[in-house]
Amino acid sequence: MSTCAVMLVRDEADIIEVTVSHLLSQVDEVIVTDHRSVDGTREILERLPVLLHRDEQPAAEQRKKITAMAKEALRRGHQWVVPCDADEIWLGPVRIADCLAGLDEKWMVATSPIYNHVPTENDPDDTNPVFRLRYRRTQPKGKHHVALKVACRLRPDLKKISFGNHSAHYKEEKHPPTVEMFQVRHFQFRSPEQTIRKVRNFHDGRLRGKDYYNDLNDEQVLERFWYPLLAEEDLVFDPVYSAAQWSGFVESEPGRELPSHGHVPG
Repeated sequence: MSTCAVMLVRDEADIIEVTVSHLLSQVDEVIVTDHRSVDGTREILERLPVLLHRDEQPAAEQRKKITAMAKEALRRGHQWVVPCDADEIWLGPVRIADCLAGLDEKWMVATSPIYNHVPTENDPDDTNPVFRLRYRRTQPKGKHHVALKVACRLRPDLKKISFGNHSAHYKEEKHPPTVEMFQVRHFQFRSPEQTIRKVRNFHDGRLRGKDYYNDLNDEQVLERFWYPLLAEEDLVFDPVYSAAQWSGFVESEPGRELPSHGHVPG
C-alpha cells in the first residue's frame, strides 16, 4: 500500500525545499503543481525528486487542481493521498505512509489539527523558517471549532478535496469514517517580505470581484498580518526539528529518511 502527497505552490522559495524534503521522507511519491512562481520555487523543485507540473493559468483554483492531482495519484497506483500546502510540516507517530498503511479498511479519512508557528522577538537568525519559528500557538487553529487537514483514501468515487484541504468528499460516502492521526505545523507568515508577497498572491490568484486586501499598501499589510504576530503571548516553545537533526540533510541527499522528530499527536 502506497501514499502520495500532492501540493499546489506559488512563490515559496524560502521554505519549499524543507517541506518537500520532509514529505519525501514520509510518503512514497510527491506530486507538485507550481502555479506561476517567480521567486525561484520552480527551480528548487526541478532538482528535487518530485513529479512536477507547471501551471500558468491566472486563477489558482486550488480545490480543482488538488483534486486533479489526487486522481492522478490514484491512476499511478497509490492508495492514500496527503494534500499539503507548501508551508506545512506533517507529523505522525511513525512515517506517515506507514501510519496510513496500518489503518483498518473502514477508515477513509485521517485528520490533522493545525498548529500555527509564529514569529517572536526571540527567533534566531536562521534562513530556514522551520528552524527560526520555534514557537507555536498553544491551541490548534480554528475560531469556533478546530480546523483540520485531511489525508484521504483514494477510490474511484472520490469527488473532490475541499478548498484548503479541510475535507474529502466521495460519491458513495456522505460521511466518510474519519480518524484523527496526525499533526500539522503551519508556517504561514515567516518574514515581512514573505507576508506581503503572500497577501498579494492570494488576491491575484483568487481573481474574484471582491477586493482581497489589494487596497492596502505594504505597511498596512504588515500592520494587519505581521506586527500582531509579534505581540502574541499564548505560545509554547516547540520546535519541529533542531538544526543538529537537519544538518546536511537538504544539501546532501534529498529524500533520505529524517531522524525521528519526537512529536506525536496527543
